[in-house]
Amino acid sequence: MINKIKNIRENKGYCEDKIYLIEKNNETGFFLMNEKVAFVCFSKNTKSKNIKTNLLLLQTRVKIISVENNNSFESGYYDLILFNDILESKTFDTFVALCRLLAKKIDYDIISYFFMLVEMFSRSNENSKRNSIGLFGELYFIYNSYKKFGVFIQKNWHINHSSDISDFQFSRFQVEVKTTTRINRKFKLKYDQLILPRNLFLTALNVYKDTPEGMTIEKLIDDILKINEFANDIDFLMKIEIEISKIDLADKKTRYYVWNEAFFHIDDLNIFKDVPNNITDIQFDYLFSNERESDFISIFNNDVRDEL
Repeated sequence: MINKIKNIRENKGYCEDKIYLIEKNNETGFFLMNEKVAFVCFSKNTKSKNIKTNLLLLQTRVKIISVENNNSFESGYYDLILFNDILESKTFDTFVALCRLLAKKIDYDIISYFFMLVEMFSRSNENSKRNSIGLFGELYFIYNSYKKFGVFIQKNWHINHSSDISDFQFSRFQVEVKTTTRINRKFKLKYDQLILPRNLFLTALNVYKDTPEGMTIEKLIDDILKINEFANDIDFLMKIEIEISKIDLADKKTRYYVWNEAFFHIDDLNIFKDVPNNITDIQFDYLFSNERESDFISIFNNDVRDEL
């Protein structure tokens, strides 16, 4: 999209005060307005609203009469979400991707979607970077749950934030996915994850890195989105866009191959229990050796199938 914007700006007669069409998607589109990019759609609102954050601006029921480079533009009332930051950035790319998702959703409410975008971007700023291996493990667990049991657990993933105590939350238990390239079963754990009074399982994945039979996170996402239930879940797609935006481009090309998968319940781990209240944010490496593996497969298959 950046190249399209550059072409518009380089055209003879370009004027910052006029509106230009960048890209059209059915009844929605991206427009260049006062040097800012706005996602625009026909208004479904009867009242005008104006809500601004540091990054985004929502305006509803705005009268647009004409567009400079589109003679067939239909004048009328429109709603728009304007991106109010630097265009040459990962954040802008994510904004465009998320708005394109909205364009696919027929029954959208742009005001609700605006607040969803605000929430999503606030999440992405909390942890601006992450390694692909962690996200790969979480998405692998989602995909493998579908392949093995035919269940869709994407709605249980990152219910509040990607920094939740656990990756997946179900009514009867929680699941934290740990992924490592180490040959042994040494994983980094957070003390807060182990002391809360919940029914928590750890899914431990050992992976080989950069092997021919491995799969990149981009290929894994492509395979997941070939399944309609995943591809049509806008909230899930938004979460993926936010998480993938935190990963460096080179890291997206890393291939992973899962060669071992094991499940443990936190009650079977040999960990210290008593820590003073004024000591927080403890992280440590834990080597799984003689811990009893849980019969998580049957528990997951029965409980999750009943729940979903």
